[in-house]
Amino acid sequence: MKHYRVILLLMLLIPVLSGCNNGQMLSDMTIVQSMAVDRVGRDTSVTLEYLNLSKSTGATDSISNNITADVSGRGSNLSDSIFSASSSLSKSTFFGQNKVIVFGMEYARHDLSKGMDYLLRSADSRPDVFVAISDTTAEEIVKNKEMGARIPAQSLYDLISKLDDDGIGVSVSVYDLLNFYSDPTADMFAPVLHSGKNSVSCRGIAVFRDNEYALTLDGNQPLGFNFIFGRVKAGTMNVMSADMGIIGIAVNDSNSKCRVYVVDDNIYFECKINVKFVLNDIEKGTTVSVDKAQIEQIENLVSNAICGYCRDAFFACTSAGCDPFCVGRYLSRYDADIYDFYKQDWHRYITTVQPRISVNSRLIQVNDNSVRD
Repeated sequence: MKHYRVILLLMLLIPVLSGCNNGQMLSDMTIVQSMAVDRVGRDTSVTLEYLNLSKSTGATDSISNNITADVSGRGSNLSDSIFSASSSLSKSTFFGQNKVIVFGMEYARHDLSKGMDYLLRSADSRPDVFVAISDTTAEEIVKNKEMGARIPAQSLYDLISKLDDDGIGVSVSVYDLLNFYSDPTADMFAPVLHSGKNSVSCRGIAVFRDNEYALTLDGNQPLGFNFIFGRVKAGTMNVMSADMGIIGIAVNDSNSKCRVYVVDDNIYFECKINVKFVLNDIEKGTTVSVDKAQIEQIENLVSNAICGYCRDAFFACTSAGCDPFCVGRYLSRYDADIYDFYKQDWHRYITTVQPRISVNSRLIQVNDNSVRD
């Protein structure tokens, strides 16, 4: 009997191990790596970057050679556009290895809800794919050669992965986006990308209001945005001291704890942030000579700067009626009845929420020399 069970198990595993999809081998399909979605007039345009393995079969092939190609299509909606692009290919398209979906700014401003419908319903949609917004067209992002990368989509994926750690942007998956999209009070956000001559960079964080684009956080606002979430793990920043000049620090770790409470009909958003950082350099003096008083001064300067960044990001969002910080969700945990009252017109009430942000910064190293246990 055990032998029959083993044989049955092997038969079930064969389709998985053979790397096929609906009876097709991967080698017989067009393997999509990234997708760009743009608005052109009233139409939707889609550009697919896919693996072109024939480029890597030559004897003189270099490790830096690009092994991808792209194809575009247009239609009245996203599904039609993908079908149009796929129709010009000799092989059926496979989205199982897709890494990134980029929406152009015009599409994000006018048609993002249609794109969300595709992400919700399409069999080709995957929850772990990263989502980003282009500051111009998504096609420019997907077609960027990324310094001659072999697979530009992989470089784009790696860039988005690093944005949270550095605090200059965010990494948002399809799952994350749909989670915010389905929430009656929380609002979506995504990294804003810019296509340069040879590479893609981050230009901030796009924030939405009731599923419509509202604003882009820039400057130090993305850093404050990520500190509120406790997501900054490797960011750098400068603070200014009258006696020490410009002080450069590198964040080693951060975490946050948030809650919402109501007093006399006033809603308060409390956020306590802990930050560990390394002292990199001091304009007037040397890092190895800082004493305890200077360390305390630097910690206060860092705490005050981060608190300012956080308040700036918070008010930028809430004054526009946006709730990317899930204040409404915290309110529902505090008091379900109060939440039920406010949620009907939450995008108006979010503008009245008062932040109570505190930051505890702790210097753990001076350069590579430990100064704290």
